[in-house]
Amino acid sequence: MSNKNNIHQATKDISWLSKLHQKLLPQDPDIGYMPYVWLSYLMMFFLSYFFQTLTSEQTVISIACVLVFLILYFRIFWVAEKQAYFYIAGIWLIGFILAINDFFGAATFFVYSAAFCTQFKHPITGFKVLAILIILTIISGLLFQISPYIYLSGSFFALVIGASNIIMQEMTNKNKQIKASQEEIKKIATSAERERIARDLHDLIGHTFSVINIKSQLAKKLVSQDANKAIQEIKEIEKISRASLSQVREVVSDYRKRDLTTELSQARILLDSLEINVAENISPIDQLNLNPEKNTALAYIVRELTTNIMRHSQATECKINLDADEKHISLTIEDNGHAEETYQAGSGLKGISERAEQLGGNVEFKVHQGFTAYIKLPITDTI
Repeated sequence: MSNKNNIHQATKDISWLSKLHQKLLPQDPDIGYMPYVWLSYLMMFFLSYFFQTLTSEQTVISIACVLVFLILYFRIFWVAEKQAYFYIAGIWLIGFILAINDFFGAATFFVYSAAFCTQFKHPITGFKVLAILIILTIISGLLFQISPYIYLSGSFFALVIGASNIIMQEMTNKNKQIKASQEEIKKIATSAERERIARDLHDLIGHTFSVINIKSQLAKKLVSQDANKAIQEIKEIEKISRASLSQVREVVSDYRKRDLTTELSQARILLDSLEINVAENISPIDQLNLNPEKNTALAYIVRELTTNIMRHSQATECKINLDADEKHISLTIEDNGHAEETYQAGSGLKGISERAEQLGGNVEFKVHQGFTAYIKLPITDTI
């Protein structure tokens, strides 16, 4: 009974923390939990307590300043760019108030204000605000005779951390734009392929059905006038229909054909675009003596496993090995993603197993620090 109570209490604690997190920070994956980690730098301010003796007035001022800082700190993640100016200025002002009251750790807040210069869309704006903050820190330090230890160290670390954050944020934004562009290119390519298929089928089937429609109407008219000619027209309709069906099957078969070399190349490009490092150990495919059936099967398997990695694995690395010995062709695709030990094989993995079994081969799936697929096909066809 006590275990149930403990579990219930732990669930309550987690729920409470989750609600608090939702109130403190926006539910944005780009923000996540990192702001809590960044708060660890606040320890630099509290370390000053050990290096100076504080009066009761200084203690009250420091506690009040830290509380106001925490409000501004968490609130700045919610506000628009125009409002960010005021929050950054407020954090800098906290540092200034503590500095004129001779707090050694006042420079901590100068650094925090500089770190938030990433809140602006354009890096130039961020650098301008950073420059203003540093100039204000130096001028106020000289005018109010603040200890050089406070305003010089604060200016230096504000410059380093502020500039670094702005540059890193700009790199992150550019990477997002590149990913978005790559996704857009994929959509455009897919759309173009669909249009091509639709155009080919229209050209092929449209003409055929037009002919069938005309001949059907002619046969209908001839039924009462000349039965023999009507039968002849119907036979021609049947002949055209069979030829058309054969053409459609041929076209569809061409669409469904997959080439192993092409699929391996496309898999590499796709995984690279998702920032998944690909390590390949692939024997020359033209030396594997693959018949068309095995080539198509392996191409299908590569595509399905690549799709599986892309959709489910959250991997950062992928290894692809393809080689052969005297009896077998072996394909291994391994990732370092997050696969569940008790995974359920979907239609894609079942399709891989079925194709391999039809060719007399076997498939093995393993979950160990990621997902691994082993495919082995015989070189000689089995009966």
